[in-house]
Amino acid sequence: MSKHSNEDTSISHDVTDSEGRAASIDIADADPETLSTMVSDKDTATLQRLGGTEGLLKKLNVTGEMGLVPMVQNDEADGAASSASLSTAASRNAELARELAAVQGDDTIEWLAEFDSDRKLYADRVERYGVNILPPSKSRSFLGLIWDALHDKMLILLIVAAIVSLAIGIYQDVRVTGDPEDDQNVHWVEGFAIIVAIAVVTLVASINDFQKEKQFRKLNAKKNDRRVRVTRAGQECLVSTN
Repeated sequence: MSKHSNEDTSISHDVTDSEGRAASIDIADADPETLSTMVSDKDTATLQRLGGTEGLLKKLNVTGEMGLVPMVQNDEADGAASSASLSTAASRNAELARELAAVQGDDTIEWLAEFDSDRKLYADRVERYGVNILPPSKSRSFLGLIWDALHDKMLILLIVAAIVSLAIGIYQDVRVTGDPEDDQNVHWVEGFAIIVAIAVVTLVASINDFQKEKQFRKLNAKKNDRRVRVTRAGQECLVSTN
């Protein structure tokens, strides 16, 4: 089992820019935004500027063999396959390290101290780099669906007709003609009935769209439930991105 270091050292590498001039890039530039862009764009040039794979591992205080050493309470937040499997892996590595310490002496004891320190740093990693979960796509709100439904051309015509009818009905009801039939104050009912019909149609359509979108999100979440292979405490496991 190899020995590794926890020290957050800043490493510089001499590279050349686009004009062939020497440039010094500090590995401390490996912030979460840079790493995210580098991975999404498959930008190998940025990886080289950050010191390559080995330099990046040193900055992140990990080794390719051990990977991260998760704490049990953070397994679920990290999107791990199961907290039990990772906890077992971490315990198995810790037990093996103690057995080696009894045989090989001070060097392995020092490694064991670094192993325990890695577990303490895991929460800080989650705070700085986030969890291994893709952010859910933004869904339309119920009010947004209502607003979309009101953009239907037929509904727009009905709304205009309802407003005109209601305005005329109110005008006819407020004037006094002396005729008992014209003074019944019921002319506004027709326009108001159209408005109620528009509201009912809009609500029904919006509720249906909301339920369909909710079901679609569930199906899409199952479809996009991707798992990636990672190394945790020296053991390979699958981590869900959802």
